Amino acid sequence: MRLTPIQIALHFLCGSTPGMFEIKVKSMSLAQIITEGREELIKITGQDFEYNLIAWHEYLLNHKEVGYPYDSSDGIPKLITSTLESDNWKNAVATLL
Repeated sequence: MRLTPIQIALHFLCGSTPGMFEIKVKSMSLAQIITEGREELIKITGQDFEYNLIAWHEYLLNHKEVGYPYDSSDGIPKLITSTLESDNWKNAVATLL
């Protein structure tokens, strides 16, 4: 499945790097990857929900015009759930606040 720019940005916000982007982020910290995802989401949507993954997902679900082709098989809900349970992600975000 080919990811759209908005899906890639959401993956980055979750600290996840789809395989094709591993080279790009190899030298980046988790906080930098998360920041890049947030910045890209802001650029695409004109909104800023900071690091609130649920708020971002809800916004994207309700604003298809931003190019979020949500499909439950894309794994985003599971990714968000696991991210919110991740101490590494929480610690990285804490350094950004």
